[in-house]
Amino acid sequence: MYCSNWFMTLYSGIWPTELVARIWDIYFCETQEIMQRVVLTLLNMNKKLLLKLPFEEVLMYIKMPWQITKPEDLLKASLSMKPIGAKIEVSVSVMVAICRRV
Repeated sequence: MYCSNWFMTLYSGIWPTELVARIWDIYFCETQEIMQRVVLTLLNMNKKLLLKLPFEEVLMYIKMPWQITKPEDLLKASLSMKPIGAKIEVSVSVMVAICRRV
């Protein structure tokens, strides 16, 4: 629900244009899985911080994630991610833990 804007705009509303262009290139030329990999990597890279923040600050992070995560690091980690099934459990557990605090 909170990240729906990321997917509806294919990240164009939240990331710098250069990173969005690189993500779109990968999406159209290689794998559509990159969209999910970016979100899962973003959550996984920042799970310790996200679990410490109050819910309102988590929402601010979701609106402006580039303030905490360097786009280059995010893309590099997303591309090196193993198949998605292995990471879904970790990221879902992070989101569940955040939502339980509300």
